Amino acid sequence: MKLAKLVLLVFCLALATSAQSHNVERIDVRSTWGGLGEPQESSVTIVRKGTYYVAGGKRIEAAKIDALLQALSEPDLDKPFLDNLGMTQAWLIANAQKCVNDCINGYIFRANRDQKQLFLTKYTDQQFVQETIEGIFRGHWTDDFPRFEVVIRYSEGDDTRIFSDSQFPFMIPWQVAFGDKERTTFNARISMALASFLPSKFTNSRRLEATGFAETLAATVLRRTEAEWKRLEVMEKFNDVVETFAKEYTIVSMELNSNHDSDFGTPWNTKPAPEKNLHILLRKEDFPVGFALKLILPIENGKVQNIDSFKERIGSYLRSLNSIPWLRDFIETGGKPVWLRFVKNRSFSEKGMRTFADDMKAVGKPHMVAEVESVQDQVVALSIGGGLEYYQSFWLILPNGRSVVWRHYNASPLPQLTLTGKECAQPRSNTTPCVGALISPEGTIIEE
Repeated sequence: MKLAKLVLLVFCLALATSAQSHNVERIDVRSTWGGLGEPQESSVTIVRKGTYYVAGGKRIEAAKIDALLQALSEPDLDKPFLDNLGMTQAWLIANAQKCVNDCINGYIFRANRDQKQLFLTKYTDQQFVQETIEGIFRGHWTDDFPRFEVVIRYSEGDDTRIFSDSQFPFMIPWQVAFGDKERTTFNARISMALASFLPSKFTNSRRLEATGFAETLAATVLRRTEAEWKRLEVMEKFNDVVETFAKEYTIVSMELNSNHDSDFGTPWNTKPAPEKNLHILLRKEDFPVGFALKLILPIENGKVQNIDSFKERIGSYLRSLNSIPWLRDFIETGGKPVWLRFVKNRSFSEKGMRTFADDMKAVGKPHMVAEVESVQDQVVALSIGGGLEYYQSFWLILPNGRSVVWRHYNASPLPQLTLTGKECAQPRSNTTPCVGALISPEGTIIEE
């Protein structure tokens, strides 16, 4: 480690010495972009003329070139840092307020006072923002291929070459080569120095200047605080409901939305407007790790419905799960998220029953519908796997101890069983998850 630091120090000193002891004769800059759209390319040559420089007939002060040389001589950065990006506390405060008023106005416009305060607090929290920008400068996306190349030519000695194909703001990190030494740095001062003397509308100049970075940060802050943002909306509108559940449960998450899926909601093109539901995920301290109650309760006339129905039924549903040894063992030790669903006024909703019936007909097992339909108000619907419900496995637990595998993705409480799916009535993301297997109380397949 000490040797590496020494090599880096020598490299930076060599670069700084070169910048100080040899005049820069010429700087060649070439930038290209390709992707979905018209390809772009710009190039410019900057030539020394005595005490200043010229590019395309326009004068460039030597101080701007000196700023680039100074930035190149600075120690390398292995990640972006707020101060290096120019994001001082004053910058954060000014842009937080600007984004509330302008750049995310459509989103903030619907926000309540606590949500706005959450955004302002997080946007101006330097530690939170440092973590956030580190996340911004990761990853890759398609159909966007920028390239930026700079060659600094001295009257004597080796050239300095700077290159980036980064998609990120400021086009950092940069690869810098001097002689036979190469290094990588997230130093945005290199970007700022280049942007200060390049012609307007130069290819990738907006990215080099990080145009719109305040808005990018705002959008990322909102994504990182999404769960709390949604929680604050519920608390504002239905704090009495929140308090009711909080007396007995830990509220993992909660939100209001008009989404729809297999067992809840109505399509967005429905008239009148699609139904709005409270989605709330509940746990107790004595629940096994990963086990939770997923409630989707309708909102009618400004009130959350069916809380009493949930309280009356949840005990019998939990007893049904505990009565099946293999299922109880999986919930306690399987390590997979398992959600006991309660939609509208029971675990296996009326919409769920309709969707299940359509799926069983689609896979050639219409007789399986009768197995479930006669006891549907007692059926326990489980979604397994966590994350998006769209990709969870759905199992139906019957009061006689039998189970029906409705939809199978990757998560299964009986991984030793081979479950083969077919296409559902409504195709789901190029998968074939609909199974319709009947499982015995002992955990074996009665009918595939």
